[in-house]
Amino acid sequence: MLPWLPDLSWLRAAVAISVVLLAALLVIALLVLRFGEGVVRVLARPLARLPFIPKDALERAPAHFVRGLAGLVTPRIALISFGWTTLSWIVLGVGFWVVMRASDIQLSPLAGILVVIGIGLAMILPSSPAAIGVFEGATVVVLTAYGIGDSVALSYALVLHMLNVLPLFAVAAALLVARRLRREGPVPTLLGDSALEP
Repeated sequence: MLPWLPDLSWLRAAVAISVVLLAALLVIALLVLRFGEGVVRVLARPLARLPFIPKDALERAPAHFVRGLAGLVTPRIALISFGWTTLSWIVLGVGFWVVMRASDIQLSPLAGILVVIGIGLAMILPSSPAAIGVFEGATVVVLTAYGIGDSVALSYALVLHMLNVLPLFAVAAALLVARRLRREGPVPTLLGDSALEP
């Protein structure tokens, strides 16, 4: 998508960093395939000097890391997960673009996908619950590259964030209510159980 997106210095830097990180992860995956878990233990050994890292967690970390690499070292799983991830980001980007159209922002669907990418990169930063502020900031930065004013971009970002977060809160609330009802049993009637007996 890079040739069809606006020329952004942060986007090119993000692509470069992503390529380097992916290459490093692939090299580690190949080393693990060849030499096993010992490679990860050697790479993790310097972390033992840090006082805030628990030793037992550091002992378990290489095995967990190797298990987590299953998606990379098994070509079939890697292709399936890459395909589903790519498809989900495209669908999310089209959804973000539909909200753009509803907000009277006349951009191509690629702009929606770039908003997804910008928000995804911004989520690396530590943030408040529901990423309030980071989500909006990333959206405004992306839309500024298309010449969209800050107030219009912020309005779009707030609506978009609400549409992304409120359904999750609604589902969580419904699950909490259902769990509470299941734990408490049937709701007692005002007259009590004796009123139902003949």
